[in-house]
Amino acid sequence: SSEGSDMGDVPTALQAQMLAHVRYPRVARRHGWQGRAEFELRIYQQNVDRVTLLASTGFPLLDQAARRGLVSARDLPLSNGRYRMPVVFALR
Repeated sequence: SSEGSDMGDVPTALQAQMLAHVRYPRVARRHGWQGRAEFELRIYQQNVDRVTLLASTGFPLLDQAARRGLVSARDLPLSNGRYRMPVVFALR
């Protein structure tokens, strides 16, 4: 299927900047929850207009924390459109 073929990846440098907005929930850390989520971001006028979960971490709490962080990112140097964005929660 050609669904998603018009979706680009968020540039690596910008991913780091956006991930700075994502908080690792304390409860999740305590329980040792880790995982990788993937989102589709719709960017409009350099802001996140919509966030769609494509692949879950397996923990709704982590998915929600990732979504909250991504939505709060502002003034993104991206053209209007759809982008793929991974969010990884890993305990150090």
